[in-house]
Amino acid sequence: MRPAWLLSVILAGVHALDAKPETQDGKPIDLPYADPAGGRDRHDHTAAAVNESRIYDFYERQAAWYLDHPPEPGEVLPAFPGLDGGRWGHSGRFSQNSHQDDSWAQMDVGDVVACTLRGAGKVVPKALTFQLGTDEEPVTFVFNPGTLAFESYWRGRVRFGDRRWGIVENVYAGDDVQPLDFTARQGEFLGYFLAGGARFIHYRLDGGERIEEVTMREDGGTPGVRRRPVTMEEVRAAIDGAKPEWTWTFTAAGERGPDDRPYTIDTIPVPLENPYRALMFLAGHDFFSDGDAAVSTIMGDVWIVKGIDAGLREVTWRRFAAGLNQPLGLVIVDDVVHVLCKDRILRLHDLNDDGEADHFENFCDYPTSIGGHDYATDLQRDAAGNFYFSTKHIGTVKVPPDGKSFETLATGIRNPNGIGVRRDGMVVTAPQEGTWTPASMILESRDGRFFGLGAKRGRTIDPPLCFVPRGVDNSTGGLVFADHRSGWGPLAGQLLAMSYGNSTHYAVLVDASTGVKQGAAVPLRGDFLAAPNRARFSPHDGQLYVTGSEGWGDYAIEEGCFQRVRYTAKPADLPVGFRIHSNGIAVTFSRPLDRAAAEQVSNWFAQQWNYQYAGQYGSPEFSVHKPDTIGHDSVAIASARVLDDARTVFVEIPDLMPVMQFHLHGRLVASDGSRFEVNLFPTVKRLGPRFDGAPGLVAAVPNKPRDLVLRIRWPEPKKRDEPKLQGGRAITMKAVTGLQFDRKEFTVKAGERIRLLFENTDVIPHNLVIVKPGTAEAIGRLADGMLADPNAIGKAYVPDHPGVVFHTAVINGGDKDLVVFDAPRPPGRYPYICTFPGHWMIMRGEMIVE
Repeated sequence: MRPAWLLSVILAGVHALDAKPETQDGKPIDLPYADPAGGRDRHDHTAAAVNESRIYDFYERQAAWYLDHPPEPGEVLPAFPGLDGGRWGHSGRFSQNSHQDDSWAQMDVGDVVACTLRGAGKVVPKALTFQLGTDEEPVTFVFNPGTLAFESYWRGRVRFGDRRWGIVENVYAGDDVQPLDFTARQGEFLGYFLAGGARFIHYRLDGGERIEEVTMREDGGTPGVRRRPVTMEEVRAAIDGAKPEWTWTFTAAGERGPDDRPYTIDTIPVPLENPYRALMFLAGHDFFSDGDAAVSTIMGDVWIVKGIDAGLREVTWRRFAAGLNQPLGLVIVDDVVHVLCKDRILRLHDLNDDGEADHFENFCDYPTSIGGHDYATDLQRDAAGNFYFSTKHIGTVKVPPDGKSFETLATGIRNPNGIGVRRDGMVVTAPQEGTWTPASMILESRDGRFFGLGAKRGRTIDPPLCFVPRGVDNSTGGLVFADHRSGWGPLAGQLLAMSYGNSTHYAVLVDASTGVKQGAAVPLRGDFLAAPNRARFSPHDGQLYVTGSEGWGDYAIEEGCFQRVRYTAKPADLPVGFRIHSNGIAVTFSRPLDRAAAEQVSNWFAQQWNYQYAGQYGSPEFSVHKPDTIGHDSVAIASARVLDDARTVFVEIPDLMPVMQFHLHGRLVASDGSRFEVNLFPTVKRLGPRFDGAPGLVAAVPNKPRDLVLRIRWPEPKKRDEPKLQGGRAITMKAVTGLQFDRKEFTVKAGERIRLLFENTDVIPHNLVIVKPGTAEAIGRLADGMLADPNAIGKAYVPDHPGVVFHTAVINGGDKDLVVFDAPRPPGRYPYICTFPGHWMIMRGEMIVE
């Protein structure tokens, strides 16, 4: 079920750590603090194959090195070299862009599947497919909730793709799709019922509710659908008499983590092997009033988990529902499961108490995206009962308790995979690095703010709460506020963020003292078995529960995990607050400090860098003082003063200025003699008033800016040489969902003039680059390496290589680009690829020159 490299978790030595990491162009990274062998004693699962080339804690190790080897004045320090040392491009050694796995197609997904369906040249964004007929000769009928009609059918089942397990694709119809005669009706889809082999659709039309049983009929060998009106009493009778479908249970003991840490990670066993061949890519969870949990999976399941007690001695799983459309969020209200799917929020009811959902109630409809790489993620509630989730195509969304409408709180949010809601109504969202998103970030969603995705010249981009350095989090996951009343130790009341890419987590401290909320990431100890999607505190034991999965670029070693972060009450030395002043940063810790160590300036190091908003994928780390140079600036620390509470230290930084990324590192000692390190990564959005609470502080640096100005590179208008655009045979090529071109090949004559129109019908940027035979891989890898080039987008991610024949610009979804060229004269098969980072490995075709 899982790819081979996931199964080969190496527990005996890390054989690849002897060689120095190399950059994409093959040059060695000669940095003593970038040796992959270092930093591993503070992490779990380091012997897993996926982690063998991983560079842990780069910024912390870099800062520690320069504490012992102070940089020269004005020296630009190296930037983060990239995942796995940058040797294998932007996505690292174990990139999943080209991963193919057809396990989803092998799953028993049930007879009713909700999906975004492609087939016969048509896309049904919110399809509901009914598999009728027999298991040996199934016939699938497509119900469109938008028209309240069955619109087509084919003989066979729905088909799932295999690119990245199919999760970056739509679902596909079978061969020979046949239309059905139907009349589109304007009504309201209310949901559906399942009762053993019986299926019912529920909708409102002309002011009245209707329920119809769906069965198949044969008319001269041609399949059709019979829709028989029924009453709710008939539906209840069918449900009460139905036998449960998902009766298999999985029972196993969990594993408690070591209690020698203040926060430890316990592991709840997951049925990775099961008779339904269900992939356990866990995507959401919440708790019932009795302490049991409901857990959703990316592939459309919901499972009930029982036995979640302190000892985890006997944990039991059973499938509750299947066939949902990517349920990436889940919340339980009054013991009713609500799942956020790509198409809608559903309420799942078990009307006959047999442990399975039989009523799938449409709670809230909202616009969906037909893109394969566009998801509705997370589901949270506030104290008033409002629901929240986030998508790329809508933004951060608020839904009232009745589910009858929705409003957008913020937009311009790229690929969000987490949302958090504080009791006072603060809503935070976690987009992931990419186009017009220079780094992963945590942002506050309110007041119609715009955060960059789809930016056009002249539109204001709002800064996030904080940026998160790529070496801390290359792909954000879930968010959760720890209730300050929870008793969860020093992290109670804090915002906690999951790193999907790094399979770790971190706290996000918030400083509101300047009138502008600004955040700071603080890495926490503890590694998860899979990439964490969601985090939620249980109201029963007050501990944090995390569900995770495989699927995108990450360091997961299992396809899914369900784990508990448990507070052990052991002493913890953590920063729990900070304040930005015009002359330094005050940091408050969870317990008193040793004054002598904290006030020793040689125990502190600070560095800073900026990012750049642009149409390119993510951003390099730019020097602030030398803006055209990639790297970090060291920042001088004048003094450090422990304040009267013995827990707060003011680090005096006369040159502190608004900056997109700051890093403060310290070697400290607690009052009981325990040694520890602190790493604080704030985004300095506004300088607060000067701190004057200690004698002997140096004079202020004059004329410093007070507020952060984002670094933005707007695209240059494209210039065309119009005379060269005349004539040529017209060919149209499209980029489609799932990282694919719509044509795998086309044929031209040697020297023929071609007028190629490239259309991007996907939701992510693409280009089309025609290259000489045998050069595609070299050019693709060089393109990946261009992520460190500040001018990469201006070069359309096309490297300077003699194998490049012709290329389009990088264009966003919905855009077009026209190129006119004369085909090469030497005959042969000329590959064409998309060189937007990571795409070239699977986005390919061939131009045949005859």
